[in-house]
Amino acid sequence: MTAEPNPKTSETELGAIRAIVFDTFGTIVDWRTSLIKALEEFGRKTDVETAWDHLVDRWRAAYKPNLDRVRTGELKWTILDELHYSALVAGIWPYLTERIRFTFPDELLAPLGAVA
Repeated sequence: MTAEPNPKTSETELGAIRAIVFDTFGTIVDWRTSLIKALEEFGRKTDVETAWDHLVDRWRAAYKPNLDRVRTGELKWTILDELHYSALVAGIWPYLTERIRFTFPDELLAPLGAVA
């Protein structure tokens, strides 16, 4: 038994299609793993230690509440990059300063009088 072919769509119908759009963020693009790996590499190079996965999750958790602040009018219309940056500054920086051990070479600290 042979299946009947589907009727072809006319060029006129295809001409009415202006765009086919897919939201791939978090579905096809694994932003979380790639960001954690990049931060781990940063940590190795700079001698910064923290639970990078927790930091990434905390940063991402700020997304919806910040977006809701725009939706309700609490914040003026704000592009997504600015919302992500504000989440980094407001939520992540305190997390970092509480949990990360920073080490600086003596030659950076000497001009500040911090090295005996």
